[in-house]
Amino acid sequence: MGSSFSIDDNDAKRGFYIHQFLATDISSLLRVLDFTVGRAISLGMSIFALSILRRQEIKFMLLFAGFELYNTAFLARITVSISLFLWTWLLIIPGMFATISYSMTIVLGLDMGRISST
Repeated sequence: MGSSFSIDDNDAKRGFYIHQFLATDISSLLRVLDFTVGRAISLGMSIFALSILRRQEIKFMLLFAGFELYNTAFLARITVSISLFLWTWLLIIPGMFATISYSMTIVLGLDMGRISST
């Protein structure tokens, strides 16, 4: 005699809810990692690109220099976000112009020396 395996509706619902719970948790974790680690590495890539453009000595560790400057860059990003929110309140078109004008805030801060990479 062959054995049969069956899943009833309760087991299927339980499996679905577990799957949804895990997918939501993993998605939230990835968002937090992107917000913290991804932004710091992106800042490090900007420092690395600026050192190439300035013809300075290129070190692989410059890619991780964004972790040292994370607080300053985070405050700059918060300031830019608040400014964009206020510009968008005026109308959509001024908000678009403000978005374009503030898009390079971090890179210009690095380039002008207001955010130090050393």
